[in-house]
Order: sequence, then structure tokens, then C-alpha cells
Amino acid sequence: MKVGTASATVGAYAYDSTTGALTYTAATGTAAAAVASEIQTTRNSIQATKAAIAAHQANMDADTTEADYNTEKDLKTADEAELARLEAVLAKQVGTAAAAAVPAGDMTAYSGYQADVTLSTETDSGIKFTMGFDLEAGLMADQDDDREMDTKDGSIANSTLTMEANGYTLVIGQDEIDDLYDDSQNGDISLSGNMNGLSFTVVHDFEDSVVAKAATYKAAVAATTAATAADATYKAATFTDAVAAVHEGTSLSLGYTMGPAALSLVSTTANDRGNSATEFGIDYTVSDTLSFSVDYDTQGKRDAIATVGVTYAIDALTITAKYADDKNHAGNTNKDGKASTNLSVAYAQGPVSATFATDESNAWWINTQYDLGGGASAFATVDHQEFAVAGLSFAF
Repeated sequence: MKVGTASATVGAYAYDSTTGALTYTAATGTAAAAVASEIQTTRNSIQATKAAIAAHQANMDADTTEADYNTEKDLKTADEAELARLEAVLAKQVGTAAAAAVPAGDMTAYSGYQADVTLSTETDSGIKFTMGFDLEAGLMADQDDDREMDTKDGSIANSTLTMEANGYTLVIGQDEIDDLYDDSQNGDISLSGNMNGLSFTVVHDFEDSVVAKAATYKAAVAATTAATAADATYKAATFTDAVAAVHEGTSLSLGYTMGPAALSLVSTTANDRGNSATEFGIDYTVSDTLSFSVDYDTQGKRDAIATVGVTYAIDALTITAKYADDKNHAGNTNKDGKASTNLSVAYAQGPVSATFATDESNAWWINTQYDLGGGASAFATVDHQEFAVAGLSFAF
């Protein structure tokens, strides 16, 4: 089996000689992004290793002696471990490599659709049932969020069952309901409503969490006589594939308004790292033109982050600024670990709307829209990474 070795610019994956666990050693200096040729070499190695595994299995099926079978099985196990290592290498390379979907400067034409089909009925007792499904295909422009082309694979998305009665809403759907604190987790059932001005939503996942485990490999120990199961000194090679962590839990959101102040709380028993976390917030409206916000996120076992914001509206313009004290925070992905600072200026007048936004890393973007009427609108978006898209959208 090949063993990766870290260098000044490249990290490496290798199996620990004691525990057998697949571990990553970071580059000793500044890590360099993988280039296309390196990524292709890894992909070629993956295909070759898969072919070797299939060949070992064919030899095992044809072997007539236990010794030959065990030898071939150990070779297959070693290649299975190598395949896991190479796939981990590829994931790391692709994650650090900058790749363009089309040559720089090229423009492409696109089209796509998304259809939401909803079915509903109401019982004589006043309980309303709603269910449906989504149909989508082609390419859709993500104009003002990730600013990328979203590929729709033509699949029919799963639906949730919603029941509404007496001001309460129950939603049921396997992994179809976002965790209220962190939408990278999903729940199976939720209940929402309002009690004396206190709004609430609870989301719960029925499944148990899964603890992450690294892939492990232990080489075979040769027998003193012959490679037979009867020889106590012989130990076959073993390989256990990696297990990804799955965080399942319960989340809660509460909201209450007192005059010009709106209070909120969002909590979960399992965030992205499997820890309990809570976010508190207060929005205070000073006037029709001025409002403030303060949020405090405990971040689970990480350092907490406080965020303050101000919004000022005058005629057709709305200006919003936010600042977070997350400089050099463990979860900070900003350029040079800068504290998060966001500024946006929005304009809306009649059928025309436009937004300009930027942040501490000068990651700016501009989105404009024009309502053509009849459910049709024209839009255009451009950002600091030279992503540019223009199109028409229709809603029926």
C-alpha cells in the first residue's frame, strides 16, 4: 500500500501504524491548492485501484487452496484501504482546487423549471391536510444567495404532510424539516403555534446520532507454517471503512413582541459539530425609518459570537449594516480572519428593485430585478468573482 507523506506545501493521508486509523497530516508550510493534473492523477489511481480490487475478487473466486485464497483476500483488503485513502485525498484536492465550469470569459445559455404541486383537503371538524411534491429540471440561476447555477436533476422531491387546526400546525416528513438553529441538520416532525403572544416551533428527529469513525486498516500477519485459518499465528488483513458523523436532535424557536421590541430564541441539541447551541436576538424598531438588532450565538463549545446591526430606510432606499465579533474565531472563514462586516443597500420603486452588498473581504455583488407583470420578471446579477447572469423568470 502507498503511504502519503506530508511536505511543505502538501498535506497527506496515511494509516496510523498503531491504531490503524486513517489520519491527515497537514502541510508543514503554506498549503498549495491542487492543480488539475494532480487531481486527474488521483482519479486515475482510484480507477486503477478499483480494477485491482475486482481482479483480486476474481482470483479469490478461482482459488482452490485456502492459502491462495487468504493471500488474495489480504491483497484485496489492502487495496480497499488504499481506495479509501485515495478518495480522502481526492476530496481534499477538490475542496482546495479552484475549478471553472467553463473557460474564463465564456457565456452559456440555460433554462430550467421548478414546479410545486400541492394537494389539500379539509375535514368537517376543521382540520386542514396539505401535501404535495416538487418537480424540477435544467439549470436555475441562484441570483442573490450563492450566486451560482443550480443544477436540477429532474427528480421528484419528497413531500411533507401538514395538518392545521385551531391555530397549530403539525408537519411530518422524514428528514424534510430544517433544524431551526442550523439548517444543515434535518428533523422528521415539527409543531408550531402561538400561546398568548408567544410564538413557538419545535422540530424533532427520531433517528439517533452517528459518531464519526475514521477508516482503519491492519495488515495481515503471516503464519509460521501455512496461511491457514487453523494456524493461530495467522491473522488476516482487516479494513473498516470510514463512518461519517450524523447529528440528529431537537430544535426550538420562540418569539415574543413587546411594543417596539421583538425577542427571539433559537436552540438545538445538535449543531454542525453535534453540540447544543442557542442564539438569542432582539430587534428594536425606533421609527418607521430606523431599527437596531442584537444577536448572541453561544456556538456550542466554541466561543460565543455577538452581532449588532442597524437598518435605515429613507424613501426607496434601505441601508443595512452588521458587525460580528468573530475575528480569528474557530469558525471564521473570512479573508485573513477578519471580523464579519456586512453592508447592503437596497432600492425598490415600482417594478424596479436592486441590491448592492459587500463584506469585510470585498466580496461584493449586485442584483437587479424588473417586474414585467403577469408573473414574469427580468433579472441580472454580477459579483466580485466575475459571475454574471441575466434572465427571465416566470411564476404561474
